Amino acid sequence: MNMKRKEKYGHQNHKKIYLIVYILLLVVTSCKTNNELINFNDVESIKVWYISKEVCTMVPFRDCGAILRMEDSRDTVISDKDIIKRYVSIVNRLKPINPEAYYDLRVSSWIRMKKIGEEKRQSIGVCIDLSGKVLRNDTLMQGNKKEIKKFLDEILYDPLSPEAWTPDFMKVKNIE
Repeated sequence: MNMKRKEKYGHQNHKKIYLIVYILLLVVTSCKTNNELINFNDVESIKVWYISKEVCTMVPFRDCGAILRMEDSRDTVISDKDIIKRYVSIVNRLKPINPEAYYDLRVSSWIRMKKIGEEKRQSIGVCIDLSGKVLRNDTLMQGNKKEIKKFLDEILYDPLSPEAWTPDFMKVKNIE
């Protein structure tokens, strides 16, 4: 009689553990992630700051603000809907990765959202490493490296000549 009672107690204990694990899984999977999708129709413009791909530093840039503070950084505002749609598509497909992974940011962007009535919506910060790693709202993510590199080259880097990246003190001045 005593033996049956122990078995019954053991089964009940396992059911409690399974219930706790099940509830824990529900809570973990229902938490809101940092990877909220952006509707490109809600984007007003994208302000982008970027530095040359050839800039070598002793310490990698891990702060988006470092790019803005650099003397030789370039900036532009993107308001073309096709380019915005392409950029937002890239950002929406990012997946979180190990936050300890190596990255060296070269592009910093600020996705400015349209106002809804009088309500101003929060802008979204996205910083990009040329190896396909992206820092979005302080979360390190990975995207398609080839797609990100192609986008950056076509939109930011290719339109500028090498002379545009040359510092002013190194440019040859015509004396007439």
